[in-house]
Amino acid sequence: MFLKLLKLNFNFKKESRNNIGQCPYPRRSPLLLFIFNLQELSRFVSSPKPSRNELKKTNALKSSKKTFRALVLGNGPSLNKLDFNEIKDEKLDIWVVNSFHQATCAEKLRITHYVLSDRAHFENEYRYLPILEFARKQEGLTFIFPHWVLSDFPEHPFLEFDHLIFDDRQLAAWTQNTSPTKPRGYIGLTLYKSLAFANYLEYKEILVLGMDNTEFMGYGSNVNNDFLYKGNHAFQDVRSGRDLSSTMIDGPPGAFIDVAHALGDLYKFKGNIINLDPNSLTTAFPKVISHGWILK
Repeated sequence: MFLKLLKLNFNFKKESRNNIGQCPYPRRSPLLLFIFNLQELSRFVSSPKPSRNELKKTNALKSSKKTFRALVLGNGPSLNKLDFNEIKDEKLDIWVVNSFHQATCAEKLRITHYVLSDRAHFENEYRYLPILEFARKQEGLTFIFPHWVLSDFPEHPFLEFDHLIFDDRQLAAWTQNTSPTKPRGYIGLTLYKSLAFANYLEYKEILVLGMDNTEFMGYGSNVNNDFLYKGNHAFQDVRSGRDLSSTMIDGPPGAFIDVAHALGDLYKFKGNIINLDPNSLTTAFPKVISHGWILK
C-alpha cells in the first residue's frame, strides 16, 4: 500500500515490485529522496554494530604509515596501464580489491592488502576459492573485511589469514565520515573502502589507479528493455551480463544518479591522494601527466 501510494509499486518496465530499491530516483521529488535517505537511516539502525574488540587492531593502526607510500589499485580499464616492472623493487604497500586476482599484473606484484566487501565473495566458492589460491602465494598479505563477516561467516577460510575489520554501516546521506572505524559517509564501493582505510593510516602519499568510474560504459539493454550490465574492467568480469532491471526501479536514469553519487562522494576524501590516470573520470584528486609507473 505504501509503495502504491508513492507510485513505486511498478518499475520502469511496468513490472510489479514490493521494495523501494537501492538507488535515488530521478523523478525530481523531494519526498522520494527523503524516503530513500530515510531507508538508509533505517538500515543503519537495524544493522549490528561492530564491537570495540573487533575494531581494536584497526584503531591501533591509525596514522601508522606516515613514512610509507601506498598504491591503491581499482579494477577499471586503466589498471592495464600499470608498468609492474617499474614498481617491483619499490618499497610501498599495494592495496587491491575484489577480483584483482584476474588482472594481468596480479602475479607480478607483491600485494600487501586485499580488500573484500561484497557478500558474494564470501558466499560463493567460485568467487572466493581463486582469491584464496592467489593469497596463499603472497607473503605477508593482510585482508581487510567488513565487520559483518565475523558474525555471518565465522568459520570462513579467509579468517585464517591476517585480517583487519572496518565498520561497514552506511550513512552516505547523513555524514562526511571516511574513517573505517565509524559508519561510512560514502557509497559502498569496495575500492572506496580500500581508499578510506589507506587514508586512515595516513600514508605520506597515496597513488591510485584503476579508479576510472566508467562502469556505466558497460550498461546496455535489449529488445525486452532489460537493463543489463556487461562489465567494463581491466579483465573479463564473471558478473558480466547481469540484469539490473529489478535493482534499479527507474532503470538507466536511476543508475546514472547512482554514478553521480559515486563520483561526488570522492570529494569527501582528504589526504595526499594522487590519481595516476590523467584520463580517469575521477576528478576529486590531483592527476599527473606522466609517471614512471605508467606505460608510455
